[in-house]
Amino acid sequence: MGHNGAHTQPESGLSKTDFLLLHRAVLEQCDALDGVRDGVIENPLGCHFDPEILRCTGLKNPSA
Repeated sequence: MGHNGAHTQPESGLSKTDFLLLHRAVLEQCDALDGVRDGVIENPLGCHFDPEILRCTGLKNPSA
C-alpha cells in the first residue's frame, strides 16, 4: 500500500469529505510555490503544510 491509497483505506480515518478538505487546503497553501496556480504541487518537499489550519471548530464544510 502506497501513499496514494491512504485515503481509501477504512483504517485511515479520513472520509471522502475529510480528504477533499485536506486536499483543497494543501493546494491552497502550496500550489503557487512554483509561481503558477495550476492544481499541481511541483515540489512536494518544499511544501510545509500546516494541518493546524484544519482544526475542527464546528461543522465540516467542504465548499468553504
